[in-house]
Amino acid sequence: MLFARSFHLIAVLFVTFARYASSTPIAHHPEGEHSVAGRSVNVLGGGVDLATLLNNQAIFGQQAAGFFDFFGGINNFNGGLNQILVQQVGGACQAQQINIVQQQLAIVQEFTKQLFLQELCNVELQSILLQQFLGGFDLFSQDLLRLNGRVPGFDAGVAAQLAQLVQNGSVNIVDFGIKGSSIGNTLVVPVGSNWDANTSPQSVLIAEAAAKALRNI
Repeated sequence: MLFARSFHLIAVLFVTFARYASSTPIAHHPEGEHSVAGRSVNVLGGGVDLATLLNNQAIFGQQAAGFFDFFGGINNFNGGLNQILVQQVGGACQAQQINIVQQQLAIVQEFTKQLFLQELCNVELQSILLQQFLGGFDLFSQDLLRLNGRVPGFDAGVAAQLAQLVQNGSVNIVDFGIKGSSIGNTLVVPVGSNWDANTSPQSVLIAEAAAKALRNI
């Protein structure tokens, strides 16, 4: 039985990696790099022009015009056009127990849901901002794989605002002055990971493919 399970896992890894290897390499073309004008989205079987959708005042109110460009700038919905300025290469990676990191991420995940559900009362906006939020992680995923010519890092200036986000157990409702287009301008690239330019590109792809197989992606 143990041999069978091991063989099955190896088979899953082989198949998923084979699919990955045979597919077209991921190009760095995030959604935010393309104008929404003139594009259409399939909604319940019918094409809806995005420009028309944006002008629906009942949904987007006063910010209807250029809504998708409001935070990140023109054609920069996901932040893919942001200028990345590495301010520091350092801040050593300090390995922690995986379950500790998973708990920390769970807290961030559920807190994010709280922000969506308690501060965004328009369900259409919830869906749009969720895709914008996830789009940032799509770019980060490419950074981790080193597929886009960039190295993974984080904006220390933005991350430092976390201490101001929650005060006395409540969310601090204030304009932090953060622009989506400026995220990445104070990038810190931690050192000390086990990345090896010779072996890691393949091993990371295999690891990601195995994880996606568990998610049925």
